[in-house]
This record gives sequence, structure tokens and C-alpha cells, in this order.
Amino acid sequence: MSNFKQDRLAQCREMAAAKKAAGLRGMAGRINLEELAKRRGEIPNDNRGLTGIVMGDPIINDPRCPWRPKINMEAL
Repeated sequence: MSNFKQDRLAQCREMAAAKKAAGLRGMAGRINLEELAKRRGEIPNDNRGLTGIVMGDPIINDPRCPWRPKINMEAL
């Protein structure tokens, strides 16, 4: 094998090892079930229709997006 091919093969092996190590570290950072339940509790009821979901309309009174104006649902 030529020197170029050997160098390229070594680079590929290093990259594969780095990707594998990064993937294993990513698994350790997952959240537990209690944290997941807490986060699911923050999601408001999605009251949009199919068109609103497809077109990307915001969820009304979504507490995760404080920059959006609040809408009083009783007034509608």
C-alpha cells in the first residue's frame, strides 16, 4: 500500500473511533423518567387544527414561548 493510502486509512480509523466515543458519551447525558414527566407537563394542549399544525401556527398560550402575546380564549 502506498504511504498516502496508509495515512488515509489511519485518518478514517481515528474518525470512526472519535464518532463511536462521542456516541457513547451522548447516551450518558439522557434524562431520567421523572425529568421527562416534568417536561411533558409543561407542554400545553395543542388546540390547532390539521392546517394549523402543517402551516406551523403557534400553540395559543404556550408557556414555553414567553415572547408570543397571550390570547384570552374566553374572549374568542
